[in-house]
Amino acid sequence: MKTVADVMGVARSNLAEKARQDQQAPSPESPSPRGPYAKPEDVVLLPAIRELVSARQTYGYRRITALLNRKRRKEGLEPVNRKRVLRIMLSMATEVSAKMAFQNSRAERFRQASVISRRYDRSAPFQGDGRAA
Repeated sequence: MKTVADVMGVARSNLAEKARQDQQAPSPESPSPRGPYAKPEDVVLLPAIRELVSARQTYGYRRITALLNRKRRKEGLEPVNRKRVLRIMLSMATEVSAKMAFQNSRAERFRQASVISRRYDRSAPFQGDGRAA
């Protein structure tokens, strides 16, 4: 392979990668050589995850994993990895997309109240926001 790479003027790693790709031609059903993530044991976990998600729709994968593992330990089963639960939840499209942040923290409420309660004098220009410049 070294001689071929020297004659062609390319790196050996490129030739080796090309040879590997030719040997592992993807099937028409799956565009990637590895295929989609799927394990036979996921079929057992899916109903339990769906039950937990439907009862607690705002929970993310970590809290769902904690609840699922608590339930499995009571039944004497092995706990499940949180990454696996995430993959299953993403495959069934139930993962909560964004966390709800605290809408109004105490400081934010105070700031809003102080802006609202200001007294402006229309005759005096450039009153600013009350901070020293």
